[in-house]
Amino acid sequence: CSICHGNLGVFFSNPGQLDLAKVEFERVQALRPDNVKVHQHLGYTYAMLGDYKRALGHFEIFFGRYPNDVEGLNNYSAALLNGGRPTEAIAHLERAITIKPTHVLSYVNLGFAYADLGRPTEALATFRKAVALQYDAPQAWFGITRVYFESGQTRAAHTAWGILGQIDKKFANRIGPAFLQTW
Repeated sequence: CSICHGNLGVFFSNPGQLDLAKVEFERVQALRPDNVKVHQHLGYTYAMLGDYKRALGHFEIFFGRYPNDVEGLNNYSAALLNGGRPTEAIAHLERAITIKPTHVLSYVNLGFAYADLGRPTEALATFRKAVALQYDAPQAWFGITRVYFESGQTRAAHTAWGILGQIDKKFANRIGPAFLQTW
C-alpha cells in the first residue's frame, strides 16, 4: 500500500535513515505514479544525501502541482544553495517569503544565499529578520556568526556564537572549533 510505504519513508527519514527512506518513497512512486507529493519527500531525501541534481528534479515535478508550497520552495532553495547555486535560490526564497512572511527558515536560507554571494550587509539584515521572527533560531545565529567572522569582526562573531551556545549548545560546540582557532 502506498500510504504504508509513505509512512515508513517518513519514519526512516526523521531519525536520518535516509537510504531506507529513499527506498520507501521510491516504492510509493512506483505504486502511485500520480502521487505528486512523494516528489517533495524524494527531493528532500536526495538533497540530504547530497544528490542535488536528482533532488531538484523531484522538486520541479512537485512544483508543477504545488507552485506555492513554502516548505517545498525552501527545501528546493536549500538544495540549490548546497549545490552551489545561491543566485538561483534567491528568487525562490523571496517568493516563499512573499507567500508566508513569517517563514523563518526561508529568511535563514536567504541570508546564507547572500553570504555565499559575498553580500554581508544583506545577509546580516536577513538573518536579523529571522531572529526578530524567532529569537531562538540557531541557524540564524550561526549565519550571523559566520558573516561577522568572514567580515573580520571577530568580537561580534564571538558574541553571536555565545548567544548560539545559549540556544543550542551542541550546535555551537560543533562549529566552535573552526571559529576558535582564529580568535
